[in-house]
Amino acid sequence: MSKVTAALATSHPVSLDIGKARMAKADVQLPDIDWNGVISSAIRRAVKDVWEDHKVAAGEIGVDASEFGKWLNGTRRPQLDKLWSIARLRQPLCVRFAQLAGAEIHTRVEWPVERIA
Repeated sequence: MSKVTAALATSHPVSLDIGKARMAKADVQLPDIDWNGVISSAIRRAVKDVWEDHKVAAGEIGVDASEFGKWLNGTRRPQLDKLWSIARLRQPLCVRFAQLAGAEIHTRVEWPVERIA
């Protein structure tokens, strides 16, 4: 045994039998806002902007309808990458998340003009 190893062994004794094993305690602060509920309501409104039926939306997004329902009611965290992968859902998601942040939303609709010769 080297001098360093010997010094560590004497200064830091390791014994697994030092007492009854107990679960570590953590002081967790609960947020004052139900963020899962707030975010899920924004997602729910964005989904309603694109689809009328949540089952159709779940199928197009590629998740089970029951899992998708949990995303929409706030009991499970949504997978934002799956939601973002659907191109026509991106803009409604951005609008609804911006509204959560307090942004004022202005929507402009433009139609291309076809010229008849």
